[in-house]
Amino acid sequence: MAKLARISVLFLFGAGLCLVGALGAGEAKPGEKKMKRTMKETQLWTPEELKWADVADLPGAKEAVVWGDPKKGAYAAFEKWPAGTEVSLHWHTHDNRGTMISGTISISMDGGPAKAVGPGSYLFVPGGVKHATTCKAGADCVFYVEQPGIADLKMVEAAKK
Repeated sequence: MAKLARISVLFLFGAGLCLVGALGAGEAKPGEKKMKRTMKETQLWTPEELKWADVADLPGAKEAVVWGDPKKGAYAAFEKWPAGTEVSLHWHTHDNRGTMISGTISISMDGGPAKAVGPGSYLFVPGGVKHATTCKAGADCVFYVEQPGIADLKMVEAAKK
């Protein structure tokens, strides 16, 4: 029995090391800081405790930063877009990861077919990938987003005829 317990402890320790290695294995792009979360204290916020502020590039949208600074580098935030918000073809410098909390966002990658993603959905859009995003009518869209660098919105100009 002691041998089984020792094997179990070694297995759990090894699995933990693999998980830590996998989480830290992502490489940052040139000029991009690797996302590092060094919390000094426990943070537990209810939705009512989040501090919402206007998003400069997106009228009517709000964000609540939970760590970092979107204007200076890596960050994570909750975003809230009014139903019907549309952002035409654009791209971001850095990878964008998110999780939908409420509402439904429709995303079209580089002019391709749109895909609707609702609550509980995971999103990953690599930096530089052109996409259009719409918060579908019927409910505001709330989602959690992380980026390893400054938040930016690079609009793609429509082709001139």
